[in-house]
Amino acid sequence: MNTPKILFFICLCFFAFKIEAQMCDTLNVPTQIIVEDQMSSLTSNLNLNANQLKLIYKLLEDKTLGAIDNDAYQDRLFAILTFSQKDRYLSLLQQDVKNTHETNNEVSLKSRSSVVADKTVTFNYSDIIDVRLVENQHPDGSHSKNTNYSNHKKIAMQAWTYKGKNMYNRNLIKFPLESIPVGSEIVSATFYLYSDPAVTSSGASNGNSKQSGSNAFYIERASSSWSETGVTWNNAPLAYSDGRKLVGASSSTTENLQIDLKDMVQYWVNAPIMNHGALLRLQTQVRYRSRHYCSTEFPTVSLRPRLVIKYNDKKTKSIEYVYDNAGNRKTRQVVVISRSSLKSSDWQTDELPQSFDSFETADPGLKLPSGYRVFPNPTAGNLKISFRGDTDVTVRYEVHSLTGEKKLNGVITSGITNVVPMERLNAGIYILSINYNGECTTYKIIKQ
Repeated sequence: MNTPKILFFICLCFFAFKIEAQMCDTLNVPTQIIVEDQMSSLTSNLNLNANQLKLIYKLLEDKTLGAIDNDAYQDRLFAILTFSQKDRYLSLLQQDVKNTHETNNEVSLKSRSSVVADKTVTFNYSDIIDVRLVENQHPDGSHSKNTNYSNHKKIAMQAWTYKGKNMYNRNLIKFPLESIPVGSEIVSATFYLYSDPAVTSSGASNGNSKQSGSNAFYIERASSSWSETGVTWNNAPLAYSDGRKLVGASSSTTENLQIDLKDMVQYWVNAPIMNHGALLRLQTQVRYRSRHYCSTEFPTVSLRPRLVIKYNDKKTKSIEYVYDNAGNRKTRQVVVISRSSLKSSDWQTDELPQSFDSFETADPGLKLPSGYRVFPNPTAGNLKISFRGDTDVTVRYEVHSLTGEKKLNGVITSGITNVVPMERLNAGIYILSINYNGECTTYKIIKQ
């Protein structure tokens, strides 16, 4: 039996699939050793199926012969492997590299994967900022809407009365997320709120009351910055209705909550300049409805709010195989490349659609005029906003840069096409805010 047939027989037995004889003829002995050695490392403990074996062998052959480069090899290899196979393979390589070292005059064959390690961070009462906002319609001025209330022991979303007049409570809260690298993937973000166990009455003004109906509440992104010791009901920022979280009516007077804020936290991590915290308010602000939870200053520390985030910072692990010139493998090692230095504007480019020329508000509770339209987007000149609605409706707009700088503002008039003069703005991505009836909806605008 001649050498090509021997090589073909070895390949057939080892990989359990048919490899044409001429394939073996194209490989010299050192190259064949390299391919089979890498193949052996891939098959060990990975439970590859027959189809994976065939695809990976051909892939390694092409790479070793120079038919594809390292980047193409990376993409194709990890498209073949399952996630668990990738993870297992990387673990084996990391274990192996502890006992091996790279030498001179070696050939380096590299591949990479996008397997990442999750991290968990907890923001507790010492990190979180919360401030109560109060509007009291009684003329004696108690609990004034011009007063700052940063020292309250309860986070309150409430519609009640004071001496027969309406009184409302809302809360601003902010989480300092600077420790999470920009562009990280948020795996989960859970906001923990705890009721005061001493308040058990369903009619208590300082508890969870549904006397007049549902006490569901919103968590909405604040639209601008605020000061813990300076913010009041009157100067508090508006809240964005898009992307807000609705927390359903209370289930008991002493309930504790675990609220999923993954999407909201992802938004802030992608664009740190937009992290102005969140506004908590009743969905329907009708008297004798309330929600109360322990604040960051509540006497019992274990009942204070906290936010637990699991994330990965998109570190790419690079696998490096090292062979000497005879084709003998010397080392296998893993190199970790951090991508945590992403610019805050990257998230915008990644998420924006290629083109669109009209919008409708995604929130049915925001009563914007019918026929509301923003176009063209992207735009090389001015932006246009139009709607068909009542002539007495007033809608305001603002355009901000990604750094938060206000570039333009104006009023939108019904029945005509309103021009937003973006022609002189530099090319880039901007945030268009549409303000109507005390609420704000935003759109990402591309200026070409």
